[in-house]
Amino acid sequence: MLRSLLIKEFWDVRGMVAMAALAYALLLANMTGMPFFEWVPHIPKSTLPFPGYVTGLLAFYGAFFAAAFGLLQGWSGQQGQRWLFVLPQPIRRSHLILGKIAIGLGLWFLLTFGTLVLAVLLALTPGVIPAPFEWWMVEDDFYLLAFGSTCYLGGMLSGLRPASWFGTRLFPLIGSAVLFYLDFVFFSLVNIAHPLSATQMFLGHLLFFGLSNPVLILAILEIARKRDYP
Repeated sequence: MLRSLLIKEFWDVRGMVAMAALAYALLLANMTGMPFFEWVPHIPKSTLPFPGYVTGLLAFYGAFFAAAFGLLQGWSGQQGQRWLFVLPQPIRRSHLILGKIAIGLGLWFLLTFGTLVLAVLLALTPGVIPAPFEWWMVEDDFYLLAFGSTCYLGGMLSGLRPASWFGTRLFPLIGSAVLFYLDFVFFSLVNIAHPLSATQMFLGHLLFFGLSNPVLILAILEIARKRDYP
């Protein structure tokens, strides 16, 4: 059962997985001197490619692909009335939804954080980046990348919830993206006014995740429980 669910969920997002892998590969190639992202605005040509705009773009693309993964997984079950084949299986609906979330987040985590690890290894390779590398340089980027989990849950909720217009279905996804932006801006402004330690930043972001992600998961489970699929 688990193997079948894993194959099904991967098959639903296989196209987006390929797009994410290509985008991340271009980012890594850019670190070696290939000018794929010279069109990015506000990036001076003298800026070192790592850990500056490479990790920032990785966080942005990570949030985008996380949202796309969640939206596709929530929406794909309604195509061809797949739910009629999935829901009668000997597994609770809540467990099925939690399994979908675990698989989707797992795929996104492997792609995004795996790319960050490869970027760090490239930065540590002599002759690739003309500057020393220290782990503190990417502390904030781990937080930014983790925001993709909130965007993923917002996308999943948008894909599952019924609505008469597609635009209104996207409200949870838009809301999660707004939360992503507000949290980033809030902590950036606070850090400028009163510099925060790494521990304070971690606790602040942990509070954000502790409030937003469980609420989104509970909303997903509630909609999945109440919805009457045709």
